[in-house]
Amino acid sequence: MDEEVLKKLEQNMAAYNDEEINEILKKRSHYNPSAARLAIGEAIRRGLINSEQDLMSDEYQVQPLRFHLFPPIEKGETREKVIQSLARSILLTGIIPIIFGFLRFSVGRKMEAFLLFCLSGLWVLSAAMLMRTKQLRYIYMTLVVASLAVIYIVNFFLQRKSFNIMDVVVAIVVFGIVFYSAFYIKILLKTER
Repeated sequence: MDEEVLKKLEQNMAAYNDEEINEILKKRSHYNPSAARLAIGEAIRRGLINSEQDLMSDEYQVQPLRFHLFPPIEKGETREKVIQSLARSILLTGIIPIIFGFLRFSVGRKMEAFLLFCLSGLWVLSAAMLMRTKQLRYIYMTLVVASLAVIYIVNFFLQRKSFNIMDVVVAIVVFGIVFYSAFYIKILLKTER
């Protein structure tokens, strides 16, 4: 690690509270060795530990990292940014039904296009309100609208005599992102309270 990065890291470390330093110590083997040494030095300076020998106690035993489908986010600021990012991805995918609505309108399916515009409007509105208020009711609204979109897409594919397998893959990926994002936001909002 170069000298400039180490100085910046040292400044950041000094700004961390005791609980954050303790968390770094408990996960020290998952950090860059230089960062772990800085955390140990900061903990000794603050009197959180007396020496590196204290890290041998059960309290500071490093736990292996585990895979989580919905990883917990401990820092409030980071959690907030992740929620915003996930909600933004839901909002952007809400544009797809608008595009599809224009395509249906161009082939004369005006009622179907109108329904797609309404669906997309609800989708974008629920995602925008979720980004703004971070209330669980907008997660539920998003899930209902996305479920209606799934029903529409499945019906659309079933009515076609032939379809491209890539169309199905893209639909699965898009809806997978939407449902994953919505459920992850729901979990993050519940842990926030």
